[in-house]
Amino acid sequence: MRGRGLLLAVEVDTPERADRACARALTSGLIVLPSGDDGRVISICPPLCIDHGLLVLAIDLLIETIA
Repeated sequence: MRGRGLLLAVEVDTPERADRACARALTSGLIVLPSGDDGRVISICPPLCIDHGLLVLAIDLLIETIA
């Protein structure tokens, strides 16, 4: 995981895995985008005013979609 401010990213092993995770996250209501030079990065950009509980929920959802 890497990031600057609240612009975060998770690098996975293949572009296909990133695409699947992004699609699954969207069905759960979490908007994340595949990015990076080869599409293996999942970009996360929550608002600066996000509630801690909501952030934890979003991270848990993202972990489920990547697994």
